[in-house]
Amino acid sequence: MDEGHPLFDSNLKIRRARKLSEELLASKEAPPDGKPFQQKYRPDPVTGVETIRLDTFPKWPPELGVTAGEIAFHLRSALDYVVYQLCLKGGGDPEKKQTAFPLSESPKEYVRKRGKKPSYRDVSLANVPEEWKAVIDGLQPFKGIPNDDAYHLSILNSLTKRDKHQVRLRCYT
Repeated sequence: MDEGHPLFDSNLKIRRARKLSEELLASKEAPPDGKPFQQKYRPDPVTGVETIRLDTFPKWPPELGVTAGEIAFHLRSALDYVVYQLCLKGGGDPEKKQTAFPLSESPKEYVRKRGKKPSYRDVSLANVPEEWKAVIDGLQPFKGIPNDDAYHLSILNSLTKRDKHQVRLRCYT
């Protein structure tokens, strides 16, 4: 994909996330047998927030949480870059709008009007062609079931919110 392609920047973000993942697995902290780590999901006993438990390493360095946050951030921003390009395709100016890939855990919050303001969905997807809005609607986390795309976006949304607004992602053994 060359630099003139509309999805070039999204592709860069995805490639960066992949590189960080590969570096992490190739690092000295990687499991000696080379097997990928096992993921287990469970609610945090204190906050109730779903946590991802990663098992294999005997000890996780604190930097791993920072790297995990970077990977999640690059993947999340790649989605925003796609919506930016879709807004341009629809004839809009994404610089004048709050253009982003909306991710919502609640169908009510996704489409609820905010007083005289449009819904979260409509603000985020302003000027995006209708056929692409329908695709994005179908990927919303509130529609997710385990092992489908919406479910994975729900996990990504949870990780990026926690890393951005609360604390470094924690990795447990």
